[in-house]
Amino acid sequence: SRIDESDMRYLFCACAISYLLDDWRGVDIELATKFIDSCQTYEGGYGLRRFCEAHGGASYCAIASLALMGKLYTIKNRDRLTEWLIFKQDLGCMGRSEKIVDTCYSWWIGSSLTILGDIDIVDTAGVMKFSMMCQSTHPITQSNTVDSASGPTTIPIPCTHTFQFA
Repeated sequence: SRIDESDMRYLFCACAISYLLDDWRGVDIELATKFIDSCQTYEGGYGLRRFCEAHGGASYCAIASLALMGKLYTIKNRDRLTEWLIFKQDLGCMGRSEKIVDTCYSWWIGSSLTILGDIDIVDTAGVMKFSMMCQSTHPITQSNTVDSASGPTTIPIPCTHTFQFA
């Protein structure tokens, strides 16, 4: 079977690598910008491909790719995009309209708004409160990290699904 590598995630990977290497020979920036533009939905967010539902992760990949290519100014419907992103916040953030909140989307949505320069409109205290509520009730442990009188012990480390707004 053929592996399809033609969505926003792969474009973001190519842009991130090109940016880190300071070598854009492998990316047609104008074509990539047109592809991103074609993936913006009527809601304002971006889908993985053209005609796909707007999604927090795909929107981050689109926005970050444009930023890495120096093409943020090409965003059409920027107000609608910002509105779509901010309306993804309840207490935490959701990745798609009418879905439940998840800490990972707080990162995708928050990072997108940060890149756009609009993070100040997010209720960061609410997002942090939601993130703290999502800490695992089953501590992740590291073995042999502390030597005590009775020998090596384990230390529980509280963990959330994703770290955001750090």
